[in-house]
Amino acid sequence: MNTIPIFNLSSHNTNSATLAVLSRGLSFVPHSGLNKFELFNDMISFFRKIRLKNFFSHQECELPEPNRSGLSPKSIFTPSLDQVDPEIGIFEKIVTSKLQNITKYIPRTPYNISIDEHNALLQLKESTQTIVKSCDKGGGIAIFDTTNYIEKMVNMLSDTKYYSRITKDPTSIIKNKITRLISKALGNGDICQKEHDYMNIGNPKMASIYGIPKVHKNEQDPPLRPIVTTIGSVTEPISKYIDAILRPHIEKIPGHIKDTRHVITQFEDTSFNAHRQWMVTLDVESLYSNIPCEGAMEATKWFIESFNIDCNMSFILDCLQIILDNNIFEFAGQLYKQIRGVSMGASCAPTIANIYVALFEEKFIFNEVAPFFESIFYWSRFIDDIIFIWDDNEDVLQEFVSWLNACDPNLKFTEKMSNSEIEFLDLNIKHHEGKLIMDLFTKPTARNTLLHYSSFHPSSQKDSIPFSQFLRLRRNCTRLTDYDQRATVMKEKFLERGYPHRLIRDSFKRARYYDRQHLLTGTNVKRDASLVFVTRHSMLNKQIQQILYANWHILNVNKSGNEIINKPLFAYKKNKNIKDIVVRSRMPTQKAMSQRDIITGAPVIGNHRCGICKICPLTIETAEFTFNNITIPLLTMTNCKTTNIVYLLICPCNKGYVGESSRSVCTRITEHKSAIRTRKINAPLVSHYLDKDHKPEDIQWVVLEKIVAKAGINIDKIRRKREVFWIFTLDTFKSGLNSKIPWQQAIL
Repeated sequence: MNTIPIFNLSSHNTNSATLAVLSRGLSFVPHSGLNKFELFNDMISFFRKIRLKNFFSHQECELPEPNRSGLSPKSIFTPSLDQVDPEIGIFEKIVTSKLQNITKYIPRTPYNISIDEHNALLQLKESTQTIVKSCDKGGGIAIFDTTNYIEKMVNMLSDTKYYSRITKDPTSIIKNKITRLISKALGNGDICQKEHDYMNIGNPKMASIYGIPKVHKNEQDPPLRPIVTTIGSVTEPISKYIDAILRPHIEKIPGHIKDTRHVITQFEDTSFNAHRQWMVTLDVESLYSNIPCEGAMEATKWFIESFNIDCNMSFILDCLQIILDNNIFEFAGQLYKQIRGVSMGASCAPTIANIYVALFEEKFIFNEVAPFFESIFYWSRFIDDIIFIWDDNEDVLQEFVSWLNACDPNLKFTEKMSNSEIEFLDLNIKHHEGKLIMDLFTKPTARNTLLHYSSFHPSSQKDSIPFSQFLRLRRNCTRLTDYDQRATVMKEKFLERGYPHRLIRDSFKRARYYDRQHLLTGTNVKRDASLVFVTRHSMLNKQIQQILYANWHILNVNKSGNEIINKPLFAYKKNKNIKDIVVRSRMPTQKAMSQRDIITGAPVIGNHRCGICKICPLTIETAEFTFNNITIPLLTMTNCKTTNIVYLLICPCNKGYVGESSRSVCTRITEHKSAIRTRKINAPLVSHYLDKDHKPEDIQWVVLEKIVAKAGINIDKIRRKREVFWIFTLDTFKSGLNSKIPWQQAIL
């Protein structure tokens, strides 16, 4: 069986534990304990959903402001208990109490990796000498020397045809352009207030680039496929806006293919004459990076006009121009600009690529006066993958491909042809008795990347995978004999990944006798109106569900005895998998590397004195801190001058107070001392210090966390959420000096 290949391209040896844990696959989730704060925060968010549903059920319906894109900033509005039915407050109190009870005694999570494998993951995560990447195709994993990976990336970025180095960060200039553009659009009525607020991003971060090794082309020295991570970048909101407006109309493009099911419904049972017809596939080489900016603008204008899209075309084109002119990203602390093509990673990139090729097809394929028009039969395309039936001889086909490659210097096509069978997407399309039939196609580089059954995923999710995969086989295979053959291989893959025999057998049988026509036509699934409780998978899943269901009756009837809220559904956020742990997209900058120990390479961390201020004597200098029997590793370097912090103050009787501040520690501690000295009763700590006759100089402090801005989120909100986390974690509400847990701050 083809297990996940691990390509060690580094100069470091990989031990058996490293190979064993990586062979489980990057989607594998190691066991993890319960994060109590996150669970309670998830429950508070769920309570908010209940309050919102109840609150708006009592409000008169107003017509919403027209919003073409459907985009809007996330709302944090939460009705108070005074604004909702009293039963909701009772429900919240009971559920919270029971949740506190079950989290006192948490069932032990079964370990699914050994200690050696756990240590191997930590070594891969912390190593500055090596870097781990997922391979471009086949599910493999590559390990590089960091220096070699950086060298390969820099060499790629040195190609002046596509990239140029820049010295100054233009983010603020770009943001000002976008601000002026969307303000004008709002004033003209081209966008609504919610769309404006969504595109007016706060705290944008610089996009970054990373490379995915294409080991299928060269296992010893693989080239890299560049991917730009634009999440949180200054242009990403307007990119999402363009995509939201244009993408719903892509299906109107002649020959557009949505997915594999669409291919089957178009080509299956089509008459085919193997004596004079050919099945042909075309692949567009490096489509995204070869789209010229002016070509993208022309194609988008054509698309909006041709399909009568309801939007302000000049606004869409202005947004697109900003995106294309400002493909800025960083790698290892150096800024680059992509001067050609669209970034593979931008939200609107697939849509713009689709439109660009669609205009090409309009000119050279679907144009009745175009040469070779009469020879093309059943032309279809999925972004840059094309399939068609050629109704002419092979020599003329070669002339056609050569002609295509001469039509647009930015598009280069490579073709495959056959009169018996051909691969397209995950299908093997075959000629059989004058008709086309379907079979599964698996690339030669493909390996067994199925989720391992011992992964720390919900059992319901793992148990559904075999049936869904067998259904995919049933959909892709016209004949049952082909299904049986492919299913035999699939069974072995599931066994290799630890799935129970009975589960595999039952899933195979259910899928085999499933109505294939139903799989091809699909069904319109009705959206359930139930509320959804979203949290991370843990050993308490069933107990949490039982608590909510057992107390749901409190909400379920109103004074009239009518049912008002259905029982909730449960969904689970992804826990950290191996990819999240060991694969990183951003390389550390020279500044970050300079803050590491010269000998060990480890980051310089811990809480320190600045050496020049009056609160230095009150500083707890440490890299690891224990309070209320909880050991806290301090992961950043902080001192009295550090700003944007969450801190802990400790009084002589060992009670703690957690606070936050955008200003320096020195400034905030000085304020606390002044409040105690001047007896400001309403200020934090003062009552306790006066009751216990503590002196202002008795304060000790430590920075728990330095807050880093996240793209699109106000740093004050992040800091206040982390303050709630530390109040909860260190229990400074019940047994300390914080007066309450401000849960509302935890909702971002």
